[in-house]
Amino acid sequence: SNGYLLMFGGVTGVGSTYPSPLLSYLKRSKLIPVTPLNDLWFLDLEGLTQECLMHGVCTSVLPWKIIEVPGKRPSPRWGASMSLDSFATLFVTGGATYDSTGGYSELDDLFVFRLRDAFYKKCSATGEGLRSAVAGVPAMFYIQCQDAFGDPAAAANFRVEIAGP
Repeated sequence: SNGYLLMFGGVTGVGSTYPSPLLSYLKRSKLIPVTPLNDLWFLDLEGLTQECLMHGVCTSVLPWKIIEVPGKRPSPRWGASMSLDSFATLFVTGGATYDSTGGYSELDDLFVFRLRDAFYKKCSATGEGLRSAVAGVPAMFYIQCQDAFGDPAAAANFRVEIAGP
């Protein structure tokens, strides 16, 4: 309902005529190694028009953007199940992975990404108080933060300590 398409993980190979990783997985082929991924991306669907959906006449490019979520990430995988709740908590579970020593294996873990919480991607401060503050004289400055999607983080809490030389 937020207009974003999320994608976690996936798989990559080498070469332009790389065979299907899914087929290699199903056949348990060790001859074609794959590299599982553990990155999180989103596609903002706001620019998607009815004309594009219904007739394939698309006039805008919808770029994928990586979500930089700090902290621990799930192990690399593909074919995982994902669910996003109304609080922007993304649940990633299961999937498959590959490593050159053990081959293919299925995963049965659960990982939680909190996309709109205390982890803000970018914060900036502006105002006179940053440039020309004088002790004992009130001077204003403003802090603005964005969440992992680049949206304003309206519920951010800060503690500011100011010290001089």
